[in-house]
Amino acid sequence: MKPQPLTEEHLPAAVALAAAAFANSIAYVSICPDADRRREFLEWLFTVNARRGMEHGYARCVVDDEGEVICFFLLEPPGIPKMGTWDMIRAGLLGAAWNFGYASMRRLLATKDYFEASERRVLGARAGKVSRLNRLTVLPARQGQGVGSTALAAALRDVDAPVMLETQDSRNVAFYERLGFAVVDEDTCPIGGYHTWSMLREACGGGVG
Repeated sequence: MKPQPLTEEHLPAAVALAAAAFANSIAYVSICPDADRRREFLEWLFTVNARRGMEHGYARCVVDDEGEVICFFLLEPPGIPKMGTWDMIRAGLLGAAWNFGYASMRRLLATKDYFEASERRVLGARAGKVSRLNRLTVLPARQGQGVGSTALAAALRDVDAPVMLETQDSRNVAFYERLGFAVVDEDTCPIGGYHTWSMLREACGGGVG
């Protein structure tokens, strides 16, 4: 199950897979409480994320022998510029605000700011110098078969920098611990009041600081 770069051919299926997986995530429920619009909102947001990952070469997927996308994730290396206001406008922020409500967009931007500040608080001088794992999802019919762990382990072998992630699901903590991650912080996000675990996988050992 070796991951491959995400392409335009597989982009819609990867985005749909991730949107379905995160539709009931407390983080995204807090950003877009409207259940009827949330899937559409996530498809817009994850398309933006995935296209940026494709542009910079860090969007990955696993495709089975029948051509179906069964796993998708973003493994962003350090040094990629953060999306600025103009980048987000170009990606359709104003149209999204019209479609999904300005309140949802404010919560999205506030949540983005919170997690960026959290990284600076947890990592100190190393903030911005770690890789970031996001959006790891596996097709429900293929879950429990080692698809995600095998694909992620293969991708991590090519990463020299430490890798950081956040999860809001306690069940994910043990999964990532088996792949070499350790909890380095726990906090409550003020946008939604949910618990977040920050996890880090060191490149060559060492501690946070």
